Amino acid sequence: MAKMAEFKVIMESYGIHLKDSIYTNLSMLSRSPERHTHVAFLLDKQQNVLSYKPNVYFKTKTFPYSQHAEIAAIINYYSKKVIRPTNNNNKILLVIKLKTKTLGSSRPCKYCASFILNNWDNLKLKQVIYSDAQGKLNILEKNDLLNGDFCLPSSVRARK
Repeated sequence: MAKMAEFKVIMESYGIHLKDSIYTNLSMLSRSPERHTHVAFLLDKQQNVLSYKPNVYFKTKTFPYSQHAEIAAIINYYSKKVIRPTNNNNKILLVIKLKTKTLGSSRPCKYCASFILNNWDNLKLKQVIYSDAQGKLNILEKNDLLNGDFCLPSSVRARK
C-alpha cells in the first residue's frame, strides 16, 4: 500500500478501528521481500484483534506451497494459550489484500471458505468481511459460505 494512513482511513470508513501497532506491522509486511499479499484478522465485537496472520509461503525441494491467511489466523487463535470469553458471539474474520495501492480481491477461496465454515460455530463467528477488486469491503454470512460459489486457490488454478 502506498500509505498506511490511507488504508487506516478506508478501514475506519467501514467502522473498523485497528490499533496503530497493527498498521505498523502491516506496513512492514507490505514492504517485505516475502509475498505476503493477504492478511486475515480475527476480531472480537469490540474490534480487539484476537489473531492475525498473513499468507505464508513455504519453499521445498519438491514444490512450493502456502498457508492461506484465513487458515493461519484461525490456527493461530486456537494455539494461543489465553482465556477466551464464552459469551462473546460476535467475532469477525476480516481478510484484506496488501501490496497494492488500494485494497485488492481477498474473497476466500473454496478451501478457506470450507475451513471457515467448519470453524464458524466453534469460533462464534458473526461474519466474514473481505476486500474485493474494487477496493470495497464485502460481508459473507454463514449461509453465503454454505451456498457460495468460491474459486479454487490460485496455486491450484496455475497447475491446471
